[in-house]
Amino acid sequence: APELDEKMERIREIVGLSAGIRANAKIKLRQPLNKLQVAITTDAELDLDVIASEANVKSVEILTESELREIAKKIVKVNARVCGKKYGKKVQELIQKGKAGDFTELEGGKIEIAGEILHADEYEPGFLTTEGVEAAASATAVVLLDTEITPELEIECLAREITRAVQELRKSSGLEVSDHIALSWNSTNAQVLEAFTKFSDKIATDVLADSAIQDPSLSTEAINIDGVEFQIAIRKA
Repeated sequence: APELDEKMERIREIVGLSAGIRANAKIKLRQPLNKLQVAITTDAELDLDVIASEANVKSVEILTESELREIAKKIVKVNARVCGKKYGKKVQELIQKGKAGDFTELEGGKIEIAGEILHADEYEPGFLTTEGVEAAASATAVVLLDTEITPELEIECLAREITRAVQELRKSSGLEVSDHIALSWNSTNAQVLEAFTKFSDKIATDVLADSAIQDPSLSTEAINIDGVEFQIAIRKA
């Protein structure tokens, strides 16, 4: 159905904008984040759960145009190289007014700023947001992503990394997808201990482990994820 296609298109667009913000902020996709806010110019009904899952955020909120304006101010970054040749000394005024959001949007991607008309290739649209929030926009959507990584979110990310490491070990050990396992693990890292304390059940469920027990005598090679080390071993249950 066309409605479904449009809905999926919007979701892909929002998730894509969110991924772009992560890339700029150097935040990996597996790192859960707290909140994504989105304003869209179409009436497509959005599936917020799908967006939350695909963008790896805890919550998704739809913003109206006026709510968006309160959080994010539209600004433009004037291309000094291109505009310098064309407008000479006036380019400084264009840059300042662009940063201040002092311009008018016109048809066809043009803007009027300081009495001049700039074309789409002479500036880059952007947003001025509060600290810890980054924005990205397309023609039909504006996405604001809460980029603050709290200690809780960091631990949750580590639990996902541990899960992934166990899944890879399952594969390389030649286990069947439906095989249950007993998981042994060890680490002296406080974050790993916290990850297993808080997310032991979730890790066990995701990797089909009937038990997940710390074993200080493990002699397997340590796995290092962003400087955090832990050991894991599995056997068929």
